[in-house]
Amino acid sequence: MAERDPQVGAGRNYPAYDEDFAAWLAAQALMLRERRFDELDADHLAEEVDGVGNSEFRAFTRAVELIVLHMMKWDYQIERRGRSWRSTIHEQRRQVAKLLKQNPSYKARISEAVADAYVGVPDEVEKQTTIPAERLPQTCPYSWDEIMTRLHDFDPDRPWPN
Repeated sequence: MAERDPQVGAGRNYPAYDEDFAAWLAAQALMLRERRFDELDADHLAEEVDGVGNSEFRAFTRAVELIVLHMMKWDYQIERRGRSWRSTIHEQRRQVAKLLKQNPSYKARISEAVADAYVGVPDEVEKQTTIPAERLPQTCPYSWDEIMTRLHDFDPDRPWPN
């Protein structure tokens, strides 16, 4: 039996989506740049564009999750507070701010991101500490303003942001 050439009879001059993704992607980009819209694999291209959007929102949600996780550890394990927790909170806040700047439409989805982010936090806190997940709040205990601006200092009376 002869091997089938995926391009024959398909009306395209690029590899199939499921046979060589990298080559398919490069061909789609080239056709877009050259405005050869009638040659695009529109269904798969739309699926990939949706995937990129979903991936970006997952990155946004993951950054919020890391902030909340470290805030919970900060609040529930006072004796173990450390610079690494504070550093993680600050770095993830920078990531969130960057993603919000690049994707202003996420502002309308902040509540969704916080709720999605919090789903796994109690179990993760339990894994990383001695605190049972059942003792933690059922929903995120922090407002968006707290998530993004609350100070995390070893000396709460210090007058400058940290």
